[in-house]
Amino acid sequence: METLTLEQAYYIAQMVAAVILVLSVIYLALQVHQNTHALRLSNYHAGTANWMAVMGMFSNSEEITDIYRRGIAAHETLNDIEQIRFRMLGMQFIRIFSENFEQQHEGAMRKARWEASRRAHLDVMQTPGMQMVWSARKHWFPDDFQVYMDNIIERSATEAKPLSIRSKE
Repeated sequence: METLTLEQAYYIAQMVAAVILVLSVIYLALQVHQNTHALRLSNYHAGTANWMAVMGMFSNSEEITDIYRRGIAAHETLNDIEQIRFRMLGMQFIRIFSENFEQQHEGAMRKARWEASRRAHLDVMQTPGMQMVWSARKHWFPDDFQVYMDNIIERSATEAKPLSIRSKE
């Protein structure tokens, strides 16, 4: 029976170390993939919760719904208190849009979800009232988001779907 030379043992140890290194890199890649997936799901759920909170305000309050309905069409007809409430509602939408934009920019949002969000941005921002809210407070947002929203408003004239909110009058 032959004994291993020191050189042969060294080469075997090198091969074992290389195999362990490759397995470690594969394991690390799988962990990164799983963490990225978990982050995307977490972002999706947080975004959905934010959207549903705003929608909940509308479904739970006829007064808020009426202020929004009148504000998007003719915000100048609202009294002072209603104007403030309408602007706050509008800013909630725009903050959600800003979060969507940031997630998409950072690669934390799937393309299909981004396209659906972008269509919602178009529809909501087509109204004179929401455009007024944006114009008044756009300086609160990063430059790249300002460019995006200005483009959304410009495109909403031709690409947005009507909100179909009828007046009580």
